[in-house]
Amino acid sequence: MKVGELIKDLRLKHRVSQSEFAKFCNVKQSAVSKWERGIVSPPINIVEKLSIIFDLTENFKDKLKNEDNN
Repeated sequence: MKVGELIKDLRLKHRVSQSEFAKFCNVKQSAVSKWERGIVSPPINIVEKLSIIFDLTENFKDKLKNEDNN
């Protein structure tokens, strides 16, 4: 699973809209949409924000970082 797919799955699971997630990440909603569709990869600092908003474990964060680098 790609990072964008994980973002979307987590966001939907936690009932967070793209707009809410974008605001938390200090980006535009269109950026979140592009990440989720795999058009562009999110910056690495977004992984840290994911861990905060979705309370992710260190192992999961490492997996996200590694997926993004592949």
